[in-house]
Amino acid sequence: MKPQPNTDVAVENGVDSIEHGSTLTQKEIDTFKKYNAVLVCTLSPAMPMAKFKRETLGISEAVQYNSNIVFNNMIIGTKTALENGITVGLGTDTGCP
Repeated sequence: MKPQPNTDVAVENGVDSIEHGSTLTQKEIDTFKKYNAVLVCTLSPAMPMAKFKRETLGISEAVQYNSNIVFNNMIIGTKTALENGITVGLGTDTGCP
């Protein structure tokens, strides 16, 4: 299996910002700070599916469960970034309903 790229690898190789966000490891925090990278928290795709009534959206319980995990990890990652002096922006996915 091919290894997946990590946030810190992307930042080390010149990426200025990471969109969407999730939880951050200490190595990722250190790399963000070293390179002055920005975390852009993009809640708009996950929040409706995580927090709105499933019946209204026509999604399954599994989709809502997974959306809650994604949403909560974005919040945790954003709080961690802020607590560690990492610049945080707020983004949207314009294509999301």
